[in-house]
Amino acid sequence: MMTYIARFNGLLLLNAFSLRGRLVDDIQH
Repeated sequence: MMTYIARFNGLLLLNAFSLRGRLVDDIQH
């Protein structure tokens, strides 16, 4: 169960990170 939660958290973090990067890109351009 812990591995499942950790994997889910990692996916969420990756998603948020890529989303933030895209937002920053939009602002810069």
